[in-house]
Amino acid sequence: ENYEGENDFTACARFLWSNKALYLRLEVRDDAFRPLTNAAANSLDGDYFLLRFVHETAGPEAKAEPFQLVLAPDPTQGTCAVTVEAGEISKARIGQPQARLLKGKANEYAIILEVPTNAWQDPPRKNRLLRFQIISGDADTEALPQHVFAAFPPTDISIPLARTTGALHFVGTFWVKMLPAQARFDDPVATLL
Repeated sequence: ENYEGENDFTACARFLWSNKALYLRLEVRDDAFRPLTNAAANSLDGDYFLLRFVHETAGPEAKAEPFQLVLAPDPTQGTCAVTVEAGEISKARIGQPQARLLKGKANEYAIILEVPTNAWQDPPRKNRLLRFQIISGDADTEALPQHVFAAFPPTDISIPLARTTGALHFVGTFWVKMLPAQARFDDPVATLL
């Protein structure tokens, strides 16, 4: 409702991994920015990205409960705050994720997220898998309803967005295969950063 297409809001995600970190680059186009007013994952309001990670054969700890990162971009200030919601997982295992915001053309920006994995019990390695979901919120004005998008939307509307996931299959040295879309992002780290 009230979504006006690609010029209103679009985002493209790329993942990379190394022996020390998992990297995410989000390329964003947004015609109207509204800052996040609350960074708690259960009551997000404003422009945000919620990343949810679930251990499969890779992750900080082999627990059923996921950990979440809330990214609060502010292209007017050139910043992106990161809030960690660890649940039952030790925050020391998750580490201190860092995000940078790179301004692009008018209404465009990129977010570079680095999630350290050197303290993970099961860090990214060849043939390991990490389940994830990316949920984005686009709030143009207080008067209009917020648009919410998911990288992996549920097939049944009774299932919450946060309960559906895709998978990062760690293969090769520096690129990640993203399923179910079968998209491959094999840019070198230098291009990502």
